[in-house]
Amino acid sequence: MEPYVEVCRDSGVNVRDGRVQVGPCLRTVTVVYTLDGVAPLSTTSPDGGLFFVPRVNTFRPDGQFLVFFNRPGTFTEQIRIQPCATQTNRYGVDVFAFTPQVVNVTSQPVVPVTVTSEQNGEQEKHQLVFTTDATVFVNISNNPNGRLVTFSVDMSAPIAAGTHSVGEWVEVRGSFNNFAGGDLYRLTRSGNIYSGSFLIVGNSGTSVTYKFYGQRITWEPRADRTLTLGPAQTNQTVPAAVWNV
Repeated sequence: MEPYVEVCRDSGVNVRDGRVQVGPCLRTVTVVYTLDGVAPLSTTSPDGGLFFVPRVNTFRPDGQFLVFFNRPGTFTEQIRIQPCATQTNRYGVDVFAFTPQVVNVTSQPVVPVTVTSEQNGEQEKHQLVFTTDATVFVNISNNPNGRLVTFSVDMSAPIAAGTHSVGEWVEVRGSFNNFAGGDLYRLTRSGNIYSGSFLIVGNSGTSVTYKFYGQRITWEPRADRTLTLGPAQTNQTVPAAVWNV
C-alpha cells in the first residue's frame, strides 16, 4: 500500500502504523496529585507486573498506559492520539485507591467521573475521559477510622517440613477482607519471614480475626488469630507470628 498523508483541521503530526497523520495528535494532561497520610502500597497484577495503590494512570483507547504515578507531586505528560479517528481521538485518566480510602477528583475542563469497583471490591477506579488538554486534581486520604497494620509470620517450620518453599506466596486473610485475601494482602518475603502492611478500617478497640494462608500449604492449622485495633490514623504492628506445622 502506498504511503499517504491524512489531513485534519488542526496542526500536528502523528506517525502510526506507517501512516503520517496531520492533525491535533498531542494532548497535554497535568495531574496535581496529593496524599494525606497515605503511603502507596505495592501489589502484583495477575500477569506479574508491579503496581502501587493509590496510583494514577493515563491511557489511550488502544489500551496503552502512557504514564504511571505512585507518589505525590505535579506531573505533566503529552499523550499522542489519533486525531482523525472518532473512536481514538480521546484519552483517559484512571485513579485507583483502596476502597476504604477517601478520593476527591476534579478536573479542568470538567468531565464526568465514572467510579467502578476493582480487584474483587478491594479497590475503586475513578475514570475521566478527555479530548482536549486537561488538568486533573487528585487528593487521596485514609479513612478517618483506618490505620496501617503490619503483619509478619515466620515460615521456617513449614519450609523445613517441605510443605512450603521460599518461592511460594503467603497472605493474611481475615474479617477485614472477608477471609478472601488476594494479591493486595500478599506478604513480602525476607529470608523465612513474610511481612506486609495493610489498611484496616474499624473503631479503636474492635476485635478482628485473621489467619495466614500459604500458596500450597493453604490455611495455617490453628484457630483464628485475634487482633484488637489501635487508635485510628496510627500505624499498628502485630507481634511477630510463627506458623505452626
